[in-house]
Amino acid sequence: MDSYQHKGDRIEWLNELSVAVSSGEVVVGADFIAVALVDIPADATGTVAVDGVFELAADPNDEWDALTQLWWDDANNRLSENPTDGVAAGMATDKHHTWDTTAKVLINCGRAG
Repeated sequence: MDSYQHKGDRIEWLNELSVAVSSGEVVVGADFIAVALVDIPADATGTVAVDGVFELAADPNDEWDALTQLWWDDANNRLSENPTDGVAAGMATDKHHTWDTTAKVLINCGRAG
């Protein structure tokens, strides 16, 4: 297949923000999130993951079960179960308790197509 480029779990992203993005930091798009896999200076290109399971900061006031749809609260830089908090982040892969400050999420699960 001549049009095949590569597996779609990571892409090269141009950081048009005015600040650098650190490896492991969430990058928010209009409808999706990505996770930087390398440090990406402002106005530079770097690799971000658009698929996979990541452990990210999570709202310690929320409690959810595995398979729950999660959202990225960009104002507080954390996962939330509240859809009004921001962009859809993906699906929880584990139960999250109110004392947990991180959670595992399969990013962008169910968003393509």
